[in-house]
Amino acid sequence: MKAKMIIVAAPSGAGKSSFVERICREIPSLVDTVTYTTRKPRAGESQGVPYFFVTSDEFEIKVNENFFVEWAKVHNNYYGTPLYQLEEAWKDGKCVIMDIDVQGAATFKSKYPEAKSVFILPPSIDELRRRVTKRDGQVLKISR
Repeated sequence: MKAKMIIVAAPSGAGKSSFVERICREIPSLVDTVTYTTRKPRAGESQGVPYFFVTSDEFEIKVNENFFVEWAKVHNNYYGTPLYQLEEAWKDGKCVIMDIDVQGAATFKSKYPEAKSVFILPPSIDELRRRVTKRDGQVLKISR
């Protein structure tokens, strides 16, 4: 049986989004999901790329409507994966591949135990710090 879901988990800044974006370009049968979030867009981001940006009130309404297959509060912002995107991909015979934090990966594995999972490690703690600092403009504090 072919996999219907691949979960790519990693800490923030490890490269999971870049990995998923590239593999989806190279393998047309893979489709990524677009997560909803309450965080503000960063430079170069827009509605639907790489997230759907909503207010906390809009997000909470969607939670109450069971719109999300999984959602969590991460770094003071909400993130959620809409169920309809999974269902549409599967209806089209595609395999869903998603990048998600470790907490979300555990939730997906409990709901979809047949899902395959991959964990990406950053090249080093120093490189992870550099990536997150460059992206967010803040210093990442990592204990050694």
